[in-house]
Amino acid sequence: MRFEVDGLAAYAYTGSRPLVAGRPAVVFVHGGGLEHSVWIHQSRYFAHHGFNAVALDLPGHGRSAGEPFGTITEMAHWTMRAADALGFERLYIAGHSMGSLVALEATGLYPDRIDAAALVGCAVSTGVGAAMFTAEVRAGQSVAVFGAGGVGLNIIQGAALCGADPIIAVDTNSNKMEIAREFGATHCLLSDETVVDEIQKLTESRGADHTFESVGIPALQETAIEAVRPGGICTLVGLTPQDSETKFLGQVLTMTERKIRGSLYGSINPARDFHLFLDLYMAGKLKLEELVTNRYR
Repeated sequence: MRFEVDGLAAYAYTGSRPLVAGRPAVVFVHGGGLEHSVWIHQSRYFAHHGFNAVALDLPGHGRSAGEPFGTITEMAHWTMRAADALGFERLYIAGHSMGSLVALEATGLYPDRIDAAALVGCAVSTGVGAAMFTAEVRAGQSVAVFGAGGVGLNIIQGAALCGADPIIAVDTNSNKMEIAREFGATHCLLSDETVVDEIQKLTESRGADHTFESVGIPALQETAIEAVRPGGICTLVGLTPQDSETKFLGQVLTMTERKIRGSLYGSINPARDFHLFLDLYMAGKLKLEELVTNRYR
């Protein structure tokens, strides 16, 4: 449907259903460089199950007029002005990628109007997708994940969903080891100068079939490349600083046939894979609540 915000044309997909006064409202916010179509299936589901569901096009995206905003705060305020224009006094908000940050910011700015925020398509999609779609981990393959933060934990559970064994979590913080095991790690190592040797010991002196770097530190990427077996795949998920360099010996890479892959948002297709992730969650196979560290009112 077309409507106006701040005197400019705006667009929201309503799941092929008209908005009905009095129904609970859920607003879907897309990621950077995308538009409402990433939320078509989800908005249709909610629209056909008793909700006023709208998937917005942010200004400068899709069918909404205006220049793109330069800050998350501006996007959050605009999203709530769009909710005003649509007649939503209270709402649920769901965000994908950059939209997750918009949803989080809007919740902080308008806590009395937002009943719940769902953040889909950041760490979960990036991590699980890296294992399932970028690296295409297979059952029985060995995996080492460098970094056990939000993205790393989801790489671990993605590898577990693929049937990998062993799954080795590597981090500098020993406090992360327990939760890494909860997400599927079979072994946990502290990141130090012995970590490559330790991974060798756990993989019959071959190195891991797959290594993943989730932090975005060049030196850690170099270690992940070193830790992968000949013929194996190192997937770089963390984003390094723009002017940084990751170094490796080209001759060694050629002679060992190691492969390096980059993974952007887990190589996912939102229209296809969000349904898969939510189905896995509903089946009890994908951990989401366990990623929540605090709740705010």
